[in-house]
Amino acid sequence: MTEQHPSHLLATIDQAIAAVERQIADLERTTPEAVRTQRRGAHASDIALKVDELELFLARLQQIKDLLKSDSRLAPIVDDHLGERLHAITAEQDTARRVAEKRQQRTSMSLAVVTTITGALLGWLLSALASPSAVLTWIGVR
Repeated sequence: MTEQHPSHLLATIDQAIAAVERQIADLERTTPEAVRTQRRGAHASDIALKVDELELFLARLQQIKDLLKSDSRLAPIVDDHLGERLHAITAEQDTARRVAEKRQQRTSMSLAVVTTITGALLGWLLSALASPSAVLTWIGVR
């Protein structure tokens, strides 16, 4: 079981293992009695179930790490596959971002056109009225 392929993936798995171990330790530290005895209370059983799920996830991460370490041909394949998937996800996000930017540009342009036309109409109306006496004449008071 020698590691022949130093992989960023292995380092990431190590970080995930450490994070899960910290989560388990935090749960056990904050509620040690509930986790150890697994009493019937709803809160205690929820915590015990969460710890069990985290321990199962931790075991699976460790198995993946061991498989990647034991087979030097497996790590590059997994790295390549994950890299391709990440590239595809990034491309989808870029496309969605470009679509959102175009929508924002259209909205901004429409708003600019509407405010310009509204301003022009208000300016024309004010210049047509020119004075308060003209306004009074226009509305029929004089």
